[in-house]
Amino acid sequence: ELLILDEPTFGQDQRNAEELLALLRELHAEGRTMVVVTHDMALVAEHATSVAVMSGGRLLFHGPTRAAFARPELLATARLSPPPLAQLAARLGWQGVLTLEDAVSQLAPQPIGVPSA
Repeated sequence: ELLILDEPTFGQDQRNAEELLALLRELHAEGRTMVVVTHDMALVAEHATSVAVMSGGRLLFHGPTRAAFARPELLATARLSPPPLAQLAARLGWQGVLTLEDAVSQLAPQPIGVPSA
């Protein structure tokens, strides 16, 4: 019911990492809980629904992934960096962009009279 993985994609080539992540998504869809310990913030941004941020053996935050990434001071305290795409988006002034899907939604034309998100 519970699977704990430590840096599961470290050292994996792209194909094997994608196969592993697909398997983990299947297991999660079946109701299993996945706990992934990682410093790979792109992996976290793409796949995690909630996160626990730790530093020095202390729990600094536990909650939704987007809420953690919305707090740059929290990530800095834990010596974590947002994924490169999120860093670029922040420089462009795009709020809440963590994934490629988020970035594409920022680029999508908005109908006239409808404010952008």
